[in-house]
Amino acid sequence: FFFAFFASSIIMTAYKEKTGMLADAYKLHTPEDNINHYATWANTYEKDLEDYGYVAPQRVVSAFREHFSQLEGKILDAGCGTGLVNDFLKQQPAFKHIDGMDISQEMLDEARKRSSYDRLFTADLTNTIDVVDAHYDAIISVGTFTHGHVGPSGLRELLRCTKPGGIVCISVNAGVWESDGYEPYLETLKMEGLCTIVEVKESEYLLGTACKGYIVTLKNKQ
Repeated sequence: FFFAFFASSIIMTAYKEKTGMLADAYKLHTPEDNINHYATWANTYEKDLEDYGYVAPQRVVSAFREHFSQLEGKILDAGCGTGLVNDFLKQQPAFKHIDGMDISQEMLDEARKRSSYDRLFTADLTNTIDVVDAHYDAIISVGTFTHGHVGPSGLRELLRCTKPGGIVCISVNAGVWESDGYEPYLETLKMEGLCTIVEVKESEYLLGTACKGYIVTLKNKQ
């Protein structure tokens, strides 16, 4: 019995090593790196992440629904990629009005095949994006705040695009939580009166690897 239990424990903790395009995604540094990388990864992105047990979209949408329930509200899926998050937003009860933005046109081309976004547009979240102030009722972002993609300063831009009282809900790869200074940056945003911190919690991210994440939910005070 002990051996069987010990063997099963080894199996449960035997994580897969990141390889291929996923491993390369952790080595990116600049917006140009991201554009080039996702241009070549777009057509196999979903299958590759499925193999690693990518559950961040489900987990973040679940948290998002806890704090935002306006089905007619205007939502931005920031860093939408191929549209995985939108699949869960469109499950019943379905959100009606969702825009998607991503730095990669090739990823947006894949998202467009879902025919479930109101609008899709390219944007670089490390800069000011082409959205007027206070345009969205809520913003969700999964897989964007991670190694070599977007840092915590991107939250300031998402808050700018959100209406007063609106919700911003994002995933953060746990591997950059401390090194990129998310906790002090959140406190800065709070002290500046830009938002309240509704919730910060640990979450599953890639089940097939040791990679974990955080889910951050903010409420705009501007």
